[in-house]
Amino acid sequence: VFAHAGHGQTHIRPFVDFSDRERLKKTIQAVSGELTEFVIECGGTISGEHGDGLSRTFFLKKQFGELYSVFREIKRLFDPEGILNPGKVVANIPKSPESNLRSILNEGKQESDDPLPVIEPNLPWSVDEIMNTVQACNGCGRCRTSQPSERMCPIFRMLPSEEASPRAKANLMRGLLSETLSKEILSSPDFKNVADLCVNCHQCRKECPAEVDIPKLMMEAKSQQFTKNGLNISQWLLSRLDLLCKIGASFSWTTNFLNRSRIFRWLLEKTTGIAQGRKLPKFGRGNFLSRASWQKKLSTLDNGPGPKVAYFVDAVPNWIDIELSEALVQVMERNGIQVYVPPSQQFSALSLISNGVVEKAIALARKNVEMFAEAIRAGYHVVTTEPAAALCLTHEYRNLLGDDEDVELVANHTSEICHYLWDLHQQGRLDTDFAAIDETVGYHWPCHQRALSNQRPGLELLQLIPDLKVVAIEKGCSGMAGTFGLMKQNYRKSLRAGWGLISTLRYTDITSGTTECSACKMQMEQGTTKPTFHPLKLLAHAYGYLPDLKERMQATNSSKFISK
Repeated sequence: VFAHAGHGQTHIRPFVDFSDRERLKKTIQAVSGELTEFVIECGGTISGEHGDGLSRTFFLKKQFGELYSVFREIKRLFDPEGILNPGKVVANIPKSPESNLRSILNEGKQESDDPLPVIEPNLPWSVDEIMNTVQACNGCGRCRTSQPSERMCPIFRMLPSEEASPRAKANLMRGLLSETLSKEILSSPDFKNVADLCVNCHQCRKECPAEVDIPKLMMEAKSQQFTKNGLNISQWLLSRLDLLCKIGASFSWTTNFLNRSRIFRWLLEKTTGIAQGRKLPKFGRGNFLSRASWQKKLSTLDNGPGPKVAYFVDAVPNWIDIELSEALVQVMERNGIQVYVPPSQQFSALSLISNGVVEKAIALARKNVEMFAEAIRAGYHVVTTEPAAALCLTHEYRNLLGDDEDVELVANHTSEICHYLWDLHQQGRLDTDFAAIDETVGYHWPCHQRALSNQRPGLELLQLIPDLKVVAIEKGCSGMAGTFGLMKQNYRKSLRAGWGLISTLRYTDITSGTTECSACKMQMEQGTTKPTFHPLKLLAHAYGYLPDLKERMQATNSSKFISK
């Protein structure tokens, strides 16, 4: 029970057992009937703030008395064939509330029927747990919001159709598990198309009033679909970002040269599905993990005292933005914090998760958890420069590995780097002897950073730098959504979703962008000639490192791969 106290209004949400249908019906009848009588006795209204629908129609004649006949006459005049919202508010024979409940798992089956589950879950949870998650979605439609103050479902905002909404994903799984939909739908393009409209941004999980974990449902759905159909070449490539980055960085001069060629990008689109118009990042030479392994102070686990962090690198800071990884080491050492880089760590596996390749993702997650749990027991705190990597360690690995002591240990001792530094500042331990930077930067708050907490530590840290003007760009999702915006079929949709952000960067006095997310950085540089930097790099520059960063902030990006 919760309330809008100032309005004298209460919301009643009974917890009921869906497994016993007969008891459920009696419970709903008793609760709704007794509450209706009590409210009317008090001179109140059962309609509350949300009007009347299937759950209240049965009681409206009692609520409105003789006025109800006027409702009937209005309905007859304006809707003589009864085609508008049939059975709601005005009905010839109103249905009692319990007759309108959604279908549930194995409803209508006899005890002698085959008890085998509809699906065999690929994640460590039961069919009943999946169904409980599905049933938690009450269909309120909050996930269909387009309010600028909220971030809920950037894909629905871009494609405002019901199948793009988060609740449609819950309904898809409800239909499958209740066998309203055939098992064969798992192999169908329709199932895949709806599941692929979830890009794992976690905004619905964060803002849903019922706290339904739609991303976890879709992880299971995509893994079921992958088990049936496998991946096409585009999905396979994008699920193996580590392999793509390794190949690209191994031949960086050639790769970077080819990426500037329109002919090569056309060929890439035809063979892999990666959009010809997408600006691809430049690969660095070698990789950061190899460099760190040659330095004893970075590759050795130290059991001694003092503040220490273990750096979870992930694919992009390892193969593409090596400068970011080096900046982390510089900033940590400036603040007297020892850095350990586990040399055999794997990439975060988020791209595998997003494509439903759960078995391989579980194997990678287990290796990472074992490695970082050992570091934590030696006194280290885990940090990452990628919000997506932090989300994997703190949330996704729990979904992949289930109840596990090491999983919980790693989740509870992991921070995205800006969160870690801001906590350090709040404790009075951050060195704030920053040099002035007389520039204006536009800060974008990534979805995965927002999924970690309501704080914007990157923005707060940048405001500590003298003379640096930081403009918070409140334009929602960048539209890149991990690898979603790389694909030809999603490229223009991605730009439409992120146009508010791109246009703000293009048409203002902002000299460069800043964000914690490497995918958002790619989108921010897509439609503009202005570079985008991680907040950590700006902090490193203010400490005296990265001396040429100011020149790069003022110079326009030389690439001209802006879509026509």
